[in-house]
Amino acid sequence: IGMAIDVHGTVYVSDADNRIRVVDPLGNTTTLAGNGKAGHVDGIGGATGTAEFNGPGGLAVDAEGNVYVADMNNNCVRKVDTAGNVSTTYQTPDNGGGALVLPVDVSDPTQPRALTVHPVAGEIADSRLVGTVLYLATYENAACYGCGPTPRTMVTSFDVTSPAAMTEVMQVSFA
Repeated sequence: IGMAIDVHGTVYVSDADNRIRVVDPLGNTTTLAGNGKAGHVDGIGGATGTAEFNGPGGLAVDAEGNVYVADMNNNCVRKVDTAGNVSTTYQTPDNGGGALVLPVDVSDPTQPRALTVHPVAGEIADSRLVGTVLYLATYENAACYGCGPTPRTMVTSFDVTSPAAMTEVMQVSFA
């Protein structure tokens, strides 16, 4: 589940039903993309469209109004353009378990490019950028792919002064 707000005060929410919802400044709610089925199908958005997500999470809105979706269970970034069309902009490689942190160069939005790849254990639950330090909260439980049987939560910090040379600073684990 994720949320983003554009410059006009429109709120975008990814929900547990594999949809991207829009709440306009007047409180009206519509479905931007996702038909409610879990899958990886690019296509037309809207409640009756063909586009499918599988665990949409973090969202971002660019200056043109395009919405970018971290489609977690599909290991990719999806773009919903202003016409409602959904496309996959970046597919992460399979690292055999856990998650990947990928600083991406989006100077050309039509050709996003990974600068480096850093694997982390578990599923990414949340992140915060404070200055040049990226903090990730991750969790492991028996349900996540490649995770151990004992649940644990981790906080990992990365120095992102130079995203292409991102380095792990510290990791704290809570069992």
